[in-house]
Amino acid sequence: MRPFPMFVRMRLTDLFFRQSPLRISRRLLLGDDWAVFRMEDQRAVLQRVGLGNRSTLQSQILQGLNEGDAIVAHPGEGIKEGDRIRPAP
Repeated sequence: MRPFPMFVRMRLTDLFFRQSPLRISRRLLLGDDWAVFRMEDQRAVLQRVGLGNRSTLQSQILQGLNEGDAIVAHPGEGIKEGDRIRPAP
């Protein structure tokens, strides 16, 4: 009698992002200095972020953002720091 093969399914992203569960889409990161626009008092604030592990779709945020921070999803070329913004419905 041969042993029955056993398989284990793991979510590698859980291990990959173990240090910090905070992650955002890589498309939201701006420039080579890694920054995002976040909303503070209805104004756009350019916030530099410290990254940890990165996959093709998301990046781990180690510093610069907190869970619950509102960030601008598609800032476009015309937005600059201090511009008045409002959240999408």
